Order: sequence, then structure tokens, then C-alpha cells
Amino acid sequence: MPYAAINGRMEHLARIDDETWALIRKAGVHEIFIGFESGYQDALDIMNKGAKVSHIKSCIDKCIKHDIDVRGSFMVGIPGVDVKEEVKSTLNEIHKIICAYGEPGRLAHMDVLLSFFTPYPRTKLYDTALKNGLKPLNTLEDWGDFDQFDFKAPWFPEEYFDLVREFRAGMPWNSGCEFEEWCEFYEEIQEKLERM
Repeated sequence: MPYAAINGRMEHLARIDDETWALIRKAGVHEIFIGFESGYQDALDIMNKGAKVSHIKSCIDKCIKHDIDVRGSFMVGIPGVDVKEEVKSTLNEIHKIICAYGEPGRLAHMDVLLSFFTPYPRTKLYDTALKNGLKPLNTLEDWGDFDQFDFKAPWFPEEYFDLVREFRAGMPWNSGCEFEEWCEFYEEIQEKLERM
């Protein structure tokens, strides 16, 4: 059975040894989609992810070593965590991934989706979201505007929301910038974040 692209959980992928990674590549896998979710440990813990931030680097290192492209996803806006630290840590982890691929000129071999946390009913985080100002979603119309890429949570300040959207728009695969341009852009984002 030929494989080309698969999904993987970072806490599982981080435990796989090099011999198994080599077999994965030999089986034809050339791309893995990984739901990293957050670069902030408190957020991973609240989501009950069962993963550590350190697993991100481990997965990226293994994928690079075995010539496997990475498609990953992160989100910000988890209710109940420090907003500035969550945003700062998550953007920093994304930057590290971009550097890992950008420095050797391999940006085409990775991309990252960055969205906003969207709470769904009957989950602990939905209850936490209600306690933090989310109005209950009771009708189909309420759900119609519930979009993970632009959901603006009441606990997530506008200035951080706008900064994350600016960061997302500036990522190399969204803006078309080269690695050096990206690094300059990232420094500007970090300076704005520090002033918040």
C-alpha cells in the first residue's frame, strides 16, 4: 500500500527511533501533517494534549534528517492561559521551524497553519470559554460565523488578535518572502509584542 502523506501526533512521533523513521521514508512517506497546537506548555496542558513543547523540535529534526516535509498547525487563544506568553511562545516555535528549513534553503518543504482556538460544546474548554465571556452558541446562525481562522474570542485582546493575523499573513508561504526577509519581519513582530 503506497503512502505519500500521513498525519501524526507529535508526542508519538518524538518517540520513534531513527531506524523506524528510515522505514517510514522508505515506505514512500514524504510528508507528515502534525498538529503541534501550541508552543506554550500551559496551553498544551490545558488542552490535555499529552505533549511537550520539546517534542516540536524533535519532530522537526527527525523530518529534516529523513527528508520528510512537514505540514503543521498551531493555534492561539486558549482560554485560561497568559495571552502574551502564549502568543510569544507559539510565534517563537513557528519561527524556529521556519529557521530549521529556511537556513538550508528548504522553505518549500514545510508550511504551518496558524489559527485561533475555537471551543466546541461538551468539552472542558468550551465550559472554560463560557466562563471567560463566550456567549453560548445555540442556533445554526450562531455557528455560521464560527471560523477557526478568524474567530475573535472575548478573552483574546484585539491587539494580540491583529498581531497574530499580521504574523500569519507575513509567513513565507503566505507572503512570498525569502528567508532573510522573514527574519527581519519576525524581529519587527517581536518588538511589537514586547511593547504590548
